[in-house]
Amino acid sequence: MTRKGFIITGHGVKAIITRFIIVLRHRRELVNELKRIAQPAAPILSTFFLLFFPIVSGGLLALYLNGFFAWPDFSRIHDRRETSILYAEDGEVLREYCTYCREMATLEEMGHFPKLAVLIEDKAFEKRLAPVSGRGILRALWQDLKTLSLQQGGSTITQQVARILFAEEELRHEQESRALSAKLWRKAREFWFAMLLEGHVDRRTILELYLNNVFCGHGRYGVKACSQYYFRKEPTELSITEAAMMIGTWRAPQYSPFINPEQALKLRGRVLEQLVDERAISKTQEQEWQQQPLPQRQERDQCRALHAAEFVRRRIVQTTRLVDQGLKVHTSINCGWQRAAADALHESMETMKARNPALTDLWGVAILIDARTGAIKVFAQEPTFAENEYLLSQIKRHCGSACKPFFYATWILKGGRLSCQDQGSGPCRLDDSYGTADGKSALSLAMGRGRRHRIQNFPYESLARYVGISEPIRCLAESRNACTMSAIRDVRAAVRGSRVPRLVYKEEILGLMNRLGIQLPTMDPERAKREGIRLIAPDVARQFGLPKDTIDPGLTVAIGSIDVSPLDMAVGLAGLMGSRVEPYAIEEIEGPSGDVVWDTTPKAPENIFQKMIEDELVAEFQLQKARNGLGSDLTAEERKKIEADAKPDAEKLALAMIRGLRAPIELTHGTGKLVTTGDPRRGIPKLDFPVIGKTGTATNEEGETTDNWFYGCSPSYCMAVWIGREKKQPMETVVETPGGKTIRVQETGGRNALPVFIKTMTAVYEHRPTELFPDATDPRKPFVFSLPSSPTPLVIPEGEAGAPHVVEPVIPHEEAGTGDQDDF
Repeated sequence: MTRKGFIITGHGVKAIITRFIIVLRHRRELVNELKRIAQPAAPILSTFFLLFFPIVSGGLLALYLNGFFAWPDFSRIHDRRETSILYAEDGEVLREYCTYCREMATLEEMGHFPKLAVLIEDKAFEKRLAPVSGRGILRALWQDLKTLSLQQGGSTITQQVARILFAEEELRHEQESRALSAKLWRKAREFWFAMLLEGHVDRRTILELYLNNVFCGHGRYGVKACSQYYFRKEPTELSITEAAMMIGTWRAPQYSPFINPEQALKLRGRVLEQLVDERAISKTQEQEWQQQPLPQRQERDQCRALHAAEFVRRRIVQTTRLVDQGLKVHTSINCGWQRAAADALHESMETMKARNPALTDLWGVAILIDARTGAIKVFAQEPTFAENEYLLSQIKRHCGSACKPFFYATWILKGGRLSCQDQGSGPCRLDDSYGTADGKSALSLAMGRGRRHRIQNFPYESLARYVGISEPIRCLAESRNACTMSAIRDVRAAVRGSRVPRLVYKEEILGLMNRLGIQLPTMDPERAKREGIRLIAPDVARQFGLPKDTIDPGLTVAIGSIDVSPLDMAVGLAGLMGSRVEPYAIEEIEGPSGDVVWDTTPKAPENIFQKMIEDELVAEFQLQKARNGLGSDLTAEERKKIEADAKPDAEKLALAMIRGLRAPIELTHGTGKLVTTGDPRRGIPKLDFPVIGKTGTATNEEGETTDNWFYGCSPSYCMAVWIGREKKQPMETVVETPGGKTIRVQETGGRNALPVFIKTMTAVYEHRPTELFPDATDPRKPFVFSLPSSPTPLVIPEGEAGAPHVVEPVIPHEEAGTGDQDDF
C-alpha cells in the first residue's frame, strides 16, 4: 500500500500494532502500580479533598461576598486630569491650578525615563509572562524577615499602576486602620487588579500610565510635571543624573532635594549604583555624576503676579472649569514690567509706613494696559496675595483731583479753550476766586437747611493759594479746586460766588465718564431711600445717557466726589486720548491636546469723541430730512459722509485733551512735574519721553487725605495707581520741623502714587524706542487747531443772564511763585 510517497508492507503494519500493544500493556502496568502505591493513602487523600474543596470554595465565596473580585473602574485608564497653567506673555508660569498636578506625555516625550524605569523598577517588565514577579516577592519577603517589618516592596510596574489607578480605597483603609490585615487585603487586590489590567491594555500602555502617574513629591505627578517642577525643563532635556534624582523621589517623596537634600543625594546615588549593576552606565560615570549638584528651590511666584493670576482665574470660571482641566492659558502680563511695578509699589508704601507707623493697613494697586488693544500688561498689588486675596482692580474710592480731566474734557467738548492764546473764540477763563479770612474761597455750594460748603484750595508751599481769574490749562496743571468748580452746575443749582458763567453740567461730566467705560455707582432706589442717598432723576439720567439709578455725586464730582476703580481709570484715560478699549488679560486658551479653544480678538479702539460728534451730526441730519419731508432714515452713503466729516474734528479734540494732560507733567508748577525732574535723593528717575497724567488726592469731610491716585499714559500705554487705607481712614503724617515744631503733612498722589508710575514706565521703555506725542499737543504752545462748534455750546444758563461776571486780567500760567507743589 502506497500513501503520500511511503510504502507500508504487511510486515510493517504488524510491527506497528505489536508496538502499540506493548505500550498499552506498560501504561496499564504503570496505572496499576500507582493504584497499589496510593491504596494505603486513599482515605487520607479523600479526606483532604473533601476538606480542601469546601475550604477553598468557602474562601472564594467569602472573597466574592466581600467584594474582592469586584472589577476596577477601567475608565480611570483614560483619566485626563492635568494641571491647568497660566503663562505670562513670554511663557513664564504665573500659577498652576490642580488637585492632581501633572502634565500628560507620550513615551517619546519622556527622554531617558522609559528605559531607566524598567531598569530600576522592573527589569523583567518586557519579558515576564505574568503581571507579578515571584522573585521580587521572595526578595521583599526575605528583606522584611531580616528587618522584622513589612516595608519592602516587590511590586512590578504593572502592580504599581494597578495600585495608583484602582487601589485608592484600599490604600486609604490601610492608612486609617494601620492593620496587617488591611495591608494584605490591599496587596491581594493589587494582584487581582494587575491581572485584569494586563488583560485590558498592552505593556507599552502600562509603562506610559506609570510614568504619567508616578508621584515625586510636592503634589506633582508624572515625569513631565516633575521635570518642570524640579528643573524647569522638559523630560527630554534632562540628563541621566537629573532623571536618577527624580527616580529617587518616586521611592521616598519626603526626601525631595528641596526638603532633605542629604537624603536626596543618597537616593540618587543608589539609583546610579543600580544603573552600574545593570551595566547601563560605567562606574566612572557614576562617580562623576554623583558629584553634580542637586537642583535648588526657585521662587514659585517669580513674576510677582498672583493677583493677576486670580484676576484671570475669575474670568475663566465664569464660563468653564479650570482646575485639573489641562488648560494652557496665555495671558497678556509682562513679567519684567510686573516686577518693576510690584517693587515700586512696595517701596512707596513701605516709605509711607516708615513716615507713619500707624499706616499698617495700607492697600495699593497698579494696573497698566495697552492703550491700543486693552491688553492688561501689569496688575501689581500690595499686600501680597498670601496676605490679602481681595482684588483691588475694581475697588471703588473717591478719586479726588484725578477726576478733573473729565471736567476739562467736557469743557473742551462744549467749545471751551484751555488757553486764551488758542485758536477759536470759545471761553478761556475760569475763576480761582480769592481767599477769605478762614483760608477758604468765596465759592460755595448749598448743602440744604441754609448750610453752605465753601470750596478751598490747599496751600502749595510758596504758590499763591488763590489766583483769581485764570486760564483753564493752568487750573488743570496746578490742580486748583476753586478754578475747576467755578464753572460747574447741574439741572437744579450752581456753585455760588463765581465770577464766570457756570457752564458745565455735572451730568455732562458723568455722561462722558460713562461713555469712556467708567462704571458709575448705582443703587437700588428702595435702599437709597432708606439710607438717605440721592439718585439722579430718571428723566435726567435718560437725557444725559446715564445708567438707571445712578448715585448723585453732587457738584463736587468735578473735583472727585465719586467712587471709581483703578482699572476703569486706566481705561478712561486711554479713551481721553481717543482710544477707548475693552480691557482683557487672556490672549488665548489651549486645551489638553494643544488646540486653541478660545482666543481674544481685540476690538479696534474707538474714538469716543468721534462717536459723540457722529451722534450729534446724525441727529441734525435726521431733523433736517424730516423737515424736508424726506423721512429720518439715513442711507449708507449719508452715514459714510457723516463718519468722514466727524473724524478730523474728533482727532482735534483728542489732541486738545492730550495737550491739557501734558500740562500737569511739563509746566513749571504742574502737580506731576516729578516726571520731568526726578528725585535722585529718593531714587526716582526722570522720564526722557513725554507722558500725560494727573495726580489725585481724595479727602474726607474734615479735609484729611484718604486716597492717593496717579494715572497717566505714554502714546501706547496707560497706567493707574491707587494707594489708600483699608477702611478709608486718614493718611496724614505728623513730622517735626528743624525748628522743633510738629506739623501735619498730608500724603498725596504726587508724593506716593506718581513714583510708581515713573519707575514702571522706565522699565516699559528700557528696551523699546520711546514714543512722542504730536507737536500740536505741546502745552507751552497755543493750540493751532480750531475745535468744532458744539451743538450744546457754552452759553450762560437761563437765570444767570443778568448776573455780574467780572473779567479780570488773566495771569499767565508760567508766572506763579516758585517752589515745589503737591497735589490735592
